[in-house]
Amino acid sequence: MSEPDTFDPSLLPPSYFDERIRTLDRRVKTLTAELHTAEEQLVWWRNGRKLFATERDEDVALSDEQHAVDPNSRTTDLPAPQPPHNGSGQPKPTVRRAVLRVMLNRPPINGEEVVWRASEVITEVERCGWLPNGKNAANVVRRMLRELSTEGGPLLKPGYGLFQLAPSTRDGEMAVGSVP
Repeated sequence: MSEPDTFDPSLLPPSYFDERIRTLDRRVKTLTAELHTAEEQLVWWRNGRKLFATERDEDVALSDEQHAVDPNSRTTDLPAPQPPHNGSGQPKPTVRRAVLRVMLNRPPINGEEVVWRASEVITEVERCGWLPNGKNAANVVRRMLRELSTEGGPLLKPGYGLFQLAPSTRDGEMAVGSVP
C-alpha cells in the first residue's frame, strides 16, 4: 500500500488539538492585550499632540485621522492594564497630568491665572496622593514644571521658581477632553 498524498487530521489524537487550541488561546490573549495597550498609547499621544500642537502640526493630525483605530472594533474585551493607584484606590495620573490637574483645579482670580511657587504645586500634588514614587519625587515635579513651561507649553514662567497656566491651556482644556 502506498502512503496517502494528503494529511488526515482524524489520525491525530484529541490531546494534539487540545494543546494547539490552548497555545493559540494564550497567543490571542497576549496579542489582544498588546493591541489594547497600543490603542491606549495612541489615544494618549494624539491627545497630547492636540494639547501642544502648532498650526503646522494640524495637517499631520488630519492625515493621522485617516488611519485612526476604532476602539470599538476589538474582537475581545480584556480588562485594561491597571495604572498605579494612590491611597484612595483611584488611578494615579502621570506627573504631567497631576501638575496640570492641580493647577486647573484652582480657578482664576479676577480673570488672572494664579501664580504658583514650585513648592506649592509639589505640596498640592502630594496632598492629592499623586507624588511619584522614589526619594527624588519633588525634583521630578520640578523638572516637569520646567518642561511644561518651555516656549509654547501649557505653563508660563513669570519669575524664578514661579509658574502660571497659559491662558490657552484653560481654554483648550475641554478640546483635549480635559486633563483627567
